Amino acid sequence: MEPDYEALGRYYASLETFNELSSKRHRLSGDLCRMLSHSMERNHDVLTLFDHETARMLLEDIIALNAHLIQIAEHLNRHAAECGKPEIRTLYRKG
Repeated sequence: MEPDYEALGRYYASLETFNELSSKRHRLSGDLCRMLSHSMERNHDVLTLFDHETARMLLEDIIALNAHLIQIAEHLNRHAAECGKPEIRTLYRKG
């Protein structure tokens, strides 16, 4: 049986988008973690200010990327089933 080349093409296009968005979310999450880490520095004679507006914008971007990643993963997984490629697993970690 010949592979479904259309499904295969859609799968790889979705996978490329997924990887790009995942990398961007990873980078933004790292930026937010660094901001939080710097705000937790404890010094008795220095107050490290926290840029809450930038943190809020980063978090909003991360939330939007996350929603888009979920849509792309669902799309990718539909095509994975059609062409015998591996699906993207979804994990949810609290805390």
